Amino acid sequence: MTPARLVTLVCLAQVCAQIGAYTWPALLPGFIADWHITNGQAGWITGLFYAGYTVSVPFLVTLTDRGDPRTVYLTGVGLTVVSHAGFAAFADEPWGAGVARVLAGVGWAGTYMTGLKLLADRVEPTSLAQRASEARGSRRRSWRRRWDSSAPGRVSPAMKHRSGLDDSVSCVWP
Repeated sequence: MTPARLVTLVCLAQVCAQIGAYTWPALLPGFIADWHITNGQAGWITGLFYAGYTVSVPFLVTLTDRGDPRTVYLTGVGLTVVSHAGFAAFADEPWGAGVARVLAGVGWAGTYMTGLKLLADRVEPTSLAQRASEARGSRRRSWRRRWDSSAPGRVSPAMKHRSGLDDSVSCVWP
């Protein structure tokens, strides 16, 4: 597999893992109302994800030093998928949600750092460094454009519209 394809696949898998990990907090107000749980119970369910992650990381990351990171990574991705599907199918009360969230945390521990290790082992360091510097340079240019456009005396058309300014205010836009 080419380095570009590997990086793309790992990034896509990470996006899917991240989306699943943060669906619970996004939908939390609805779960509180539907399950009639307290904020404290909701906090415990949320925290169980991070507890599963925190307890599992030292073991799973260490496994990547002793064996193929791909095995740990794919197992983590699989556990993450199973936990999110299990949550959707079976969690209809706080205990089921808590179990699914712990499993999701363990799965996430198997994907996040191990995914980085997988990339570091399989992609040339010069290629990684080059890609990182290109991304950093792009962010710097982007930041510079935003900074310049927000300088005093410069008002974007969107800001002008939102603030209700009339046309007598000059609008300088790069």
